[in-house]
Amino acid sequence: VEAIGQSFPNERVPILEGFFLMLCFDTWVGVQDRHFQNWGVVRDISGRNKSYFSPIYDSARGLFWNEKESRIMQWVSQRQFEQQIQNQINKSAPQMTLRGTTGINHFELAQVLLSDSIIPFKSVARQIFTAERQQLVKKMIVKEFSSLLSKHRIALILRCLEVRHTVFSKLLT
Repeated sequence: VEAIGQSFPNERVPILEGFFLMLCFDTWVGVQDRHFQNWGVVRDISGRNKSYFSPIYDSARGLFWNEKESRIMQWVSQRQFEQQIQNQINKSAPQMTLRGTTGINHFELAQVLLSDSIIPFKSVARQIFTAERQQLVKKMIVKEFSSLLSKHRIALILRCLEVRHTVFSKLLT
């Protein structure tokens, strides 16, 4: 955060806003591979255009990406969806942390970021992470991935997003 402010003093706030929104997205979906090479700032080396936070990329490691189908079927048969979602919420942790915040999960990091009184990130997050947008994402997942993923994996992902959204929304109040 300090490096962004030092490197981009004129664009500090919008770049930090983009960085923060990426971390909010990572919190929502449980991205566990957001290291320093998985985000960036686009800058014009000629200096004619303002620098800006890049679109996010390499966000695949979340939402049970590494669970085998047989394991998901076991969770279905043993009615363990909710338990596995809760485990995922508690254990999914960002690779990047802020100074003094090591060993925390995504929601704990988001809570630290949302409590920052210098930049009003909470109001920005409230505008983006709405129930309406959550529903749009759910519809998109069903439409785009039903032919690629099993119905149980999709149900698990949708339920996980719903629970994670509820937990995240509580941080925004």
